[in-house]
Amino acid sequence: MAQQTSTAASLKTAYSISKNATSESDYTQIIDQIQQSDLAAADQEVRDYGNQLLAWALNRRGEMRWDRMQDPDDEVAMAAIEDFRESLRLDPKRWRAKQNMAFVYATRGQMKEAEALFDDVIQTKPDHANAYFNRGELRYEMGKLPAAISDYDRAIALQPSEADFYTGRAHARFQHGDVGPAIDDYRRAFQLDKANATRAIDLADALQNAGQWRAAAENYRNALQLDAQNLRTQLNLAWLLATCPDGSLRDGQQALEITQGLRDIPANEEFRYIDTYAAALAETGQFEKATRVAQTGLNLVPASERSGFEARVANYKSNQRYRQSPIRQVGGQ
Repeated sequence: MAQQTSTAASLKTAYSISKNATSESDYTQIIDQIQQSDLAAADQEVRDYGNQLLAWALNRRGEMRWDRMQDPDDEVAMAAIEDFRESLRLDPKRWRAKQNMAFVYATRGQMKEAEALFDDVIQTKPDHANAYFNRGELRYEMGKLPAAISDYDRAIALQPSEADFYTGRAHARFQHGDVGPAIDDYRRAFQLDKANATRAIDLADALQNAGQWRAAAENYRNALQLDAQNLRTQLNLAWLLATCPDGSLRDGQQALEITQGLRDIPANEEFRYIDTYAAALAETGQFEKATRVAQTGLNLVPASERSGFEARVANYKSNQRYRQSPIRQVGGQ
């Protein structure tokens, strides 16, 4: 009886801490309280309750550890994974822990394992919109575009006011060649989240890629009003102004001013900057300088873009400006 009283007291303390737990140390206190109790000697009802509370605390601590990991194989990440696994061992139906393990697998490139766990989560929580969204994001990365779109459809049906769901479906639709519906989704995401510059940029990029030049320019300027220093917006607007086939929208001088005003270009954007700056120079008739600038990008150009970039360099050498064409058009034209 004394043992049961001690166990009950430990569980009561753990529960009291859980009501206001917000930190990793709080969850560790709960875990310690339960693990130091003689839970195995308690009756079934008490054991079940203690294990459920312990599984909950382990999962929450795992989430906090995963949030502060620097690498998916570092010590903190390993501790988080152990927490998730122990949580599921104690309570195999704990869907949040399954979802967290799915994120772990996805981060490590174990896509099939992640997909299987998201399937389990959806079976357990068929009305949980984020579960469909998360599986849709995974399937998008796996190249399963129709399946991803289906998941986004279900997420939107369950929670139609979430902008991320429309953005996810827009990405998948655009890659699948459904350009018009993709643009509609990007537009809806921006309508739901008008203070978010990235929503406006996503819409503008899709419009530019579809050859809807005027609407693209308008949305890039919307994005700049929300975030005047956004590098992606500045580069993509400058590219449009320098290379747009619609002469009424083209403005090489403004494109040049934008690119010349940029500073501290990160390494992952250096090629995009060089390509855009060279196009702006060529548009303003500075072909010799455009050629010199473009040639500095020959060692940076991604393999998938090399042929197009080399053709632009050849244009500049021949005193020719570059005009872009739509990458994908509405209706698959």
